[in-house]
Amino acid sequence: MNASDINLSAEQIFRDAAFGLIFHFVVAVLMMSLMQLGSILIWTPALYATGLIQDIRLALLFSGSCFTTLGIFAAILPKGWKSVAFYIAFSGLFSFAIATSSMMSMLGIITKKVMYARTSKTLNQKK
Repeated sequence: MNASDINLSAEQIFRDAAFGLIFHFVVAVLMMSLMQLGSILIWTPALYATGLIQDIRLALLFSGSCFTTLGIFAAILPKGWKSVAFYIAFSGLFSFAIATSSMMSMLGIITKKVMYARTSKTLNQKK
């Protein structure tokens, strides 16, 4: 085993580690996206079961519209229940904020680990 074999295996280890980090990040992003959809699906039966919205599809559209703060179905609630749209939007806004900050934090950690691996690989090659 010569020096080029060691460099080759170190490079392969670096690639595998970087792929693993990116793979886990993508899985985490997909899980967060599913959590957002799950939150919308929690609001949907709540609106339908309480009788605030009579059609389940309309309840889904309304909860998705409010959760993402689009607000295109805001006028379909009965009188006296209009503030429910605000509560759905408020929960969606903070849910997206927490997911975004988590992803930014993960990206910072991944960047540090990849840069550390590159730096140590470069230092090992110079020896």
